[in-house]
Amino acid sequence: MSIHTHDLDGHSPAPTDAEAPRKKSRRGFASMPKAVVRALGKVGGRKAQAAGTAHRFSAESAAAAGQRGGGKTSEDREHMAQAGKKGGKATATLRRAAAESARILEATMTQALAATAEAASPPAAAADGSAEARAHARD
Repeated sequence: MSIHTHDLDGHSPAPTDAEAPRKKSRRGFASMPKAVVRALGKVGGRKAQAAGTAHRFSAESAAAAGQRGGGKTSEDREHMAQAGKKGGKATATLRRAAAESARILEATMTQALAATAEAASPPAAAADGSAEARAHARD
């Protein structure tokens, strides 16, 4: 990393060739199409299996590898605290969303039941209290 000195007017000089960002050259597997790389890997894997040099995870070796990785990760207390905080926030968000969905569902069901009950009830009697209205209300 080089330190640039600024001109009197505040501009920095142009970077030299050594400081300019370089484009990565694509050589080897990086220059090949992904399908070719996969095919080569597949052939290599089969050869290793046939030769008996390929590694196969057993349940025990996979568990041991997971414990080593998990133990290393859990040593970083700050990382674990951040992960726990993220999980807590996600859980709270899901609970709020579930509660809101339940409220919407309850309101919709209440409206549907009210509409069904209203459609099934007989028409309201006339407000004037006439004998015909009272007779219709009794039926």
